[in-house]
Amino acid sequence: GQDFSYDYIVTNALNDLRKETPQTKNSKLLNQIAHDSNLKAIGIFPNSICFSFYNSRTKTIDKLLELDILETVIRLPPGIIQHTNITPIIIVINKMKERPGFVHFIDAIDCHDIHKNRKRLNIDQLFRLLKDDEDKVHQAYASNISIIENNYNLTPNIYTQELISIPEGFH
Repeated sequence: GQDFSYDYIVTNALNDLRKETPQTKNSKLLNQIAHDSNLKAIGIFPNSICFSFYNSRTKTIDKLLELDILETVIRLPPGIIQHTNITPIIIVINKMKERPGFVHFIDAIDCHDIHKNRKRLNIDQLFRLLKDDEDKVHQAYASNISIIENNYNLTPNIYTQELISIPEGFH
């Protein structure tokens, strides 16, 4: 089974964004975690952490890839955090990861229920997805090089979607 214990758990990243700009706050958190030795950390961030709009964020992701400690990126359903429609992203950093040179992407956007007109994360469905290594629809491994070639984009569905080739002459 998978080990779900961590040295760091960043739980207030979404709430603290009011105090600092998202790119500054997230980069500080990830940089602090990246420079500790032999650790495993998990954090929840807004989906803006996945895009390369901000120079400080790109440098942070580049450092995580260079150190080869970015283990997993999980996209959760939007609207599961009360009073916001932000799509949460879980990032797992592990200095002893199982597949060096690769990042595990999981698109858990469908792991929710509707209860009283509100989305709620379905934990059982999420854990089944995390344990199912054979699920090629919601999971994929991408090399650090391919992430860099994709402008450091960490959006899981980019890597989990099946690419469709368009034959010559059908553009």
